[in-house]
Amino acid sequence: EVRLAVRVPGPRIASVELIKPGLSSSGADIGDMIAITFDRPMAWASRRLSSAGDVAADLRQALEVVDGTLGATEFAASWNEAGDVLMFTVVGQADESFRVVTRGVCADHDFITVTDLVMCQQAAGMLQLETTETTTVTSIADSDSPEGCFYLDGRGVYFNAEPSSRGKGTETSTPGFPRLPICRVPGLQLQPGVSRIRFVGSNVEQLHVAGVNSFLALALSPPVEGSLSDSRCANGTVFRVESLSCVDCGTGNFQAPDGLSCLPCPAGMYAPEPNMTECIVCELGSYMPPGAV
Repeated sequence: EVRLAVRVPGPRIASVELIKPGLSSSGADIGDMIAITFDRPMAWASRRLSSAGDVAADLRQALEVVDGTLGATEFAASWNEAGDVLMFTVVGQADESFRVVTRGVCADHDFITVTDLVMCQQAAGMLQLETTETTTVTSIADSDSPEGCFYLDGRGVYFNAEPSSRGKGTETSTPGFPRLPICRVPGLQLQPGVSRIRFVGSNVEQLHVAGVNSFLALALSPPVEGSLSDSRCANGTVFRVESLSCVDCGTGNFQAPDGLSCLPCPAGMYAPEPNMTECIVCELGSYMPPGAV
């Protein structure tokens, strides 16, 4: 008797959609989402609640963007009820920022070297670096210092315009005087119709079809759809991850100011319609308990 073990074709990313569940703004905010829909339920579906933190940590590291970047954006991860949609929710730092690194160069941390004096001054102000000798950025030309913008601990922020310093970082420090590169950390940048994603590396063992021996989901996705600038849901409705749809707040409730949740009307106020953004004050001589219809 001969038995063959056959691996079926792996799942594919059917779509990637940007979702702003709250009120509209000019860009990415806390609470915004990236919905990655697969063509079949995934093996992670049965563990989506108990392993949500592990999913976020593992798959965030494995997620690669083509023609865009996730920057240093922090995400939480969850699955829909069917197990075929992976939701990444922004929980921290979606905008561009700056960071001081204590080892190597900016590229070692997937950051960008600051090679512009004006940007170096901006970074120094945003980071509020303490100095003892100078309060402004000092421009130098020194082949023995880090490339671009760097912080000399206790002595100030410097901008090195020397071409031969390219690629140099913290190894140029001397005992007691660490030279620490200041790096640009890009924000979340996904362009609809252009950016694509894929999973790479060793943190994707569970990205296969649930219940069968399949290949991993490693193929490049279709172009990103949706927007992080326009609200997904209409006034008086909120986005539900479980169903990937907008639902009414219901009578007796109103849409919270950030658009992310529904709240019951306070005592003495009411909401007669299911999709209200504010409650109505009761008429003189009448009363409604909290959340009453």
